[in-house]
Amino acid sequence: MIAAAVALALTFAQPQAWTAGTEREVDEGVYMKIVAAEQGWRVWRIETRGGVDCRAYKSAQGRRHPVPVGVGSMMARTGTPFLEVYWYPALEKTYSEWHAVHYRGRAKYRTPTDRFWEEGAPDPETVEERVIDVVMTSWEYPELLIGHAEERAKFDLAGIRWAVEAVQSCNAAGRGAGSTAASSGG
Repeated sequence: MIAAAVALALTFAQPQAWTAGTEREVDEGVYMKIVAAEQGWRVWRIETRGGVDCRAYKSAQGRRHPVPVGVGSMMARTGTPFLEVYWYPALEKTYSEWHAVHYRGRAKYRTPTDRFWEEGAPDPETVEERVIDVVMTSWEYPELLIGHAEERAKFDLAGIRWAVEAVQSCNAAGRGAGSTAASSGG
């Protein structure tokens, strides 16, 4: 059921080319646009009645960019795995989160020369900009152990510092425009 709803939403989301500066209402009262793009990163400005939230997304090498799915500010699970960089205002820190083909996936990563894997997502404020290996596992229905997916990919962290700065700048501009940050974290 969930997969069918997402597939239907993707049917409408994919044909639309998203170019920088083009704003669309992706769900009732949810407006999104790409405000900047560099080194494979796309910074999205998400505006609702509650305020402005900015997030950066980048897909693994050779994968498609995620696009809004039309349910709130949720991004389609195309081009997975992809990394999201966001500002968490309560802790005044930038974080990152991996996304898999199914929601609530588990991630691990390492450089090609490392022997051991790191769990979770790298700290976008301190990670070295280099190519890493990523393994994502997720389940469509985890309680029933149905729909297992494992994705392996190379991910280029080049530009992640730029993405952090762009997200912070975009959020600051949103607050400066008289709105409050709508972000509550990943």
